[in-house]
Amino acid sequence: MTDYLTKQLLTWKRTKRKEYEEAVLETIGSIPTFNQLTTEHANKLYRIRECIEEKLILADAPLDVNKVAKALQHATQASSIGTCDMVTFSCSFCGKTESWGSGNTPKLCSTCAHETATKLVLCHEQLFKEA
Repeated sequence: MTDYLTKQLLTWKRTKRKEYEEAVLETIGSIPTFNQLTTEHANKLYRIRECIEEKLILADAPLDVNKVAKALQHATQASSIGTCDMVTFSCSFCGKTESWGSGNTPKLCSTCAHETATKLVLCHEQLFKEA
């Protein structure tokens, strides 16, 4: 199985270099030579593969993660009436405090909204109605 995995990573290194380098950097913290990479534990190689696959799905998805995140934040706003002041609010998920441009604050911070949007976009094929 590791041979198949290294061949797949080598193919992505040649054809999807940007995604490959980003995934290796996120997983390992540096970009080693391919021979050094093949000596890594199989779990790290699997994580690199998963990361590359996610990047490729996100790149080809018809939905924009940033726009979905903004829509999630706006959809979770407390009411439709707001003020013109900068207001701080606490995220309902993580508790992080963030500033918002009106008194009509969302319930999600930008980080949680982005993480949720990424998960939604990764499974975007399941979101559309059947034809």
